[in-house]
Amino acid sequence: MLALVALIGTRVDFYAMMYAMWLLGMFALKRTSIARIWNIFTAFNIICIIVQYAMVVGLPPSFCIGTNLNLSDSFILDVRKLILIPCFQNILGTIVRS
Repeated sequence: MLALVALIGTRVDFYAMMYAMWLLGMFALKRTSIARIWNIFTAFNIICIIVQYAMVVGLPPSFCIGTNLNLSDSFILDVRKLILIPCFQNILGTIVRS
C-alpha cells in the first residue's frame, strides 16, 4: 500500500488516478472484503503494467490502427498526454536512420 501511495504521488496522470480510486475503495473496506477483491486488484495491476509497457515500447505495425483524429486540436493533444498515448507521427528527439 505504501508503494501505491508513492506511485500516485510521483505519477500524476490517468493511471495514478485509477490507482487512487482503488486505494480509496480499499481504505473504505474491511480486511475480509479486501481479501475478496485482492485478486481482482492484482489482475488490474498486471493489465495496467502490460498496457503501459506496450504504450512506451510501441506495438508492432500490424496491430496499429489509423485514426482520423485531428492531432492539431489542443484538447486531443492534452488528453493524449494525460493518458500517455504516444504520437508516432511527431516523434521529438529521436534519430531516424535509414
